[in-house]
Amino acid sequence: MRNIRGRRIAALALSLVLACSLSACGLSNQSDVTTLAADENGKLTHTIVESVGNDGTEQELTAYIKEQIKGTGDADSSSASGGSISLESCKVRGGRATIVMEYSSYREYEDFNRTGCFLGTISQAETAGYDVTGQTFYDEKGNPAENQEEIRQRANDWKVLIFEEPMNVRLPDKILYTTSALEVTGRLTASWKKEAENAASASVSVSGTSVSDSSSGTGGAENVSGKFEPETGTLTYVIFK
Repeated sequence: MRNIRGRRIAALALSLVLACSLSACGLSNQSDVTTLAADENGKLTHTIVESVGNDGTEQELTAYIKEQIKGTGDADSSSASGGSISLESCKVRGGRATIVMEYSSYREYEDFNRTGCFLGTISQAETAGYDVTGQTFYDEKGNPAENQEEIRQRANDWKVLIFEEPMNVRLPDKILYTTSALEVTGRLTASWKKEAENAASASVSVSGTSVSDSSSGTGGAENVSGKFEPETGTLTYVIFK
């Protein structure tokens, strides 16, 4: 049994016999940690860092990821929802794989990885069913936010990134507040806390050919059209300008 992060990465691990153990410590602008970065246009870049076993090669991993991308739509870079997914790079060095994936929007990321994700204004998130204003937020110094009313008032202006998997984040504008699993490490960056990482590692695992995520409550399901629909449970929220 090996701890893993991400349902699509779990499939990679099982297919290529990779011993996956994603790192989520350190600063999110470093190249050796798993990070989700968003730009001002809503594009997501997911840099995944994994320890790999001796059975997986760079060529096999690259071929497998490209096949998975192709399976989401009619072309190598097109998803079923009409957006785009691309493999920017895949390198295996010294027993470590670094994979860089790009998604044209959070919808492509969510569908491809079968994990909860949202990027938009607070009002848009609330309309989509996420209880943003009901969360307990912390400022850049780690102090509980005392101006919840301002968060409600700025719901049409401020944006929020919501995600399920333990990882660091980088955003295109100043981070204002995060929920408890993250700590702000810079104007644009926040890192997953070690204690949150330990808790997540204890509850996300692969055994045989099954993948479970009992800690988040966001396993989600397929609707009749085949589109992934996440359930709203324990998620991480980052509010930024």
